[in-house]
Amino acid sequence: MKGHVKKGEHSSFCVFWKQYETKETTTNKHTGEEEHKTVPVLRFYGVFNLEQTIGVTDPLLDVVNIADPIAKADEIIANYANGPTVVFGSSGRAFYSVSEDKVVMPQQSSFTSVAQLYRTFFHELIHSSGNKSRLDRFSDQEEVDGARGFEELIAEIGSAMLLAECGIFEECAEKNASYLATSDQ
Repeated sequence: MKGHVKKGEHSSFCVFWKQYETKETTTNKHTGEEEHKTVPVLRFYGVFNLEQTIGVTDPLLDVVNIADPIAKADEIIANYANGPTVVFGSSGRAFYSVSEDKVVMPQQSSFTSVAQLYRTFFHELIHSSGNKSRLDRFSDQEEVDGARGFEELIAEIGSAMLLAECGIFEECAEKNASYLATSDQ
């Protein structure tokens, strides 16, 4: 990117490791099965923060000029191939029903902002991606609820990513972060 590290800056230590599966096979003495031999790979790097450089800009921080963020959000929802049934109800609750493959949303007037509406809508749609006909993340669960912390984590991070894609994440960032901080692990 034709930039450089500022004079006097010191790098931070970063480690990469994984088990690499080789083409060589061995026989497991307990099971008698052929297994690929694995070898550990360990690498380390000296890395610098973007703030420690000159002449380098973060391409992820470039302002995305989205003419109409709400139209972009509606487009994402409309293009959800083989998506669930969506019902706007009067219960005041938002949830995804696994057994009915249905997202239930409160009336739009229940939300404090349009961004909050899409945050919730995206959250429930991400839950629906776990349906057997899609990614098959659930094992005969009747409903997805707050007791399933990992699934809630998936839905909230997915919601945040879709909000960012629409250019409306900043309006919901604090709520996304607070929700993630309180999700069960």
